[in-house]
Amino acid sequence: MRQYMIYLIEEEISRYYFGKEHKLYEFFLEAKQDHQPRMKQLIQKQMDYIVRPISYSEISKILQRHCRCLSHANMFSLNCSNGTSSAKLMIQEKEIKLLSKGYYDAEATFLEILRQFDKHFFAIDYASHQFGWLNPIKDAYYITQ
Repeated sequence: MRQYMIYLIEEEISRYYFGKEHKLYEFFLEAKQDHQPRMKQLIQKQMDYIVRPISYSEISKILQRHCRCLSHANMFSLNCSNGTSSAKLMIQEKEIKLLSKGYYDAEATFLEILRQFDKHFFAIDYASHQFGWLNPIKDAYYITQ
């Protein structure tokens, strides 16, 4: 089973860390570690600055509009390809957990909907040490004279 943690990153932070995704990954990895209370409080303040709250109601509406998924409390389930692909999306205030197994169809459906919802989602698979933007941010800086 694959598991992804997905965070909605502040726009300013996502622009700065585009191309430096490994630093964001290292921060989230460090935040998962067990720390002393003082350090835990400092990391939480940084997390509050970097990560935007996720609107459950808005994402819920979009998911129900764009895919045939079952919902229960803060969780959405989707089965595709005659049951050979399944995924569960659990929405919390500051993170989304995506669990999937089988083929990638159900997982890709959820990720595509999130990508279209906001371009500042950052996903991490801690087990395989993979991470990245759901929608790469491409800024063109023009110098005008």
